[in-house]
Amino acid sequence: MTAILLALTLVISYSVPSNAESTSTTKSDDKLNIKHTGENSWEYIQERDDGVYKVIEKVNPNTGEVTSYIKKQNDSGEFILEKKHFTKPLDNGVEVVTEENGKKTTEVIKPETVETTPNFSALDEIEPFGDPTDPLTPWSYSYTTTNSVNYTAITVGIVSAALASRFGMSRKAAFIYSAAVTITASMIPTVYAKKVRYYKNVKGTTILAGIKDYNYVYKYSSFTGLIESGIEIDCASGYSCR
Repeated sequence: MTAILLALTLVISYSVPSNAESTSTTKSDDKLNIKHTGENSWEYIQERDDGVYKVIEKVNPNTGEVTSYIKKQNDSGEFILEKKHFTKPLDNGVEVVTEENGKKTTEVIKPETVETTPNFSALDEIEPFGDPTDPLTPWSYSYTTTNSVNYTAITVGIVSAALASRFGMSRKAAFIYSAAVTITASMIPTVYAKKVRYYKNVKGTTILAGIKDYNYVYKYSSFTGLIESGIEIDCASGYSCR
């Protein structure tokens, strides 16, 4: 993962416990009429330029692997299996194996770095003065990462798995799910992702006590056309990261 622009001692010896909060500008999934058939499964019908499709997806909660069944409606109104996708998480991305007409193809979706110039005037400490009674420092800017993510096969399961890998979040996070639904509904083949990270230390030390990520997914390479945004806060046990 991109190196953190913190003091070197921030880091290595201290891992922030998973006491995380997240918020998202969550959108509805009305465009796809998603029906959740279980805790880790769902289906939806989608009209595309070349026909009407029914997508059935199931997630293995132990491995994070997604199985997607793509069925196309025929002239009689029946949905006939056209292809299957098997999506497996990788260290930095996902692998999608597609079975269609007896043949298998493999696509690896990995975020590609996009160079941008941060607006440092907007990256000052969020709380420049802080609370004198707070044992933690104010939020300070750490780093910004920007990437493009390209898809050939586009389903809610595939997109959410790829975005979850890129942002280091659960595929069930509201931000990830909402972005994946919007991307799939509009069949957007490439999106642009940005993460802006801030951190807190325990006052008087270099011990990392909190992380706040501002996460964004955009439609255009200029990082405009916001699709979804969300905030993820991870705070050490025993502290409050306000």
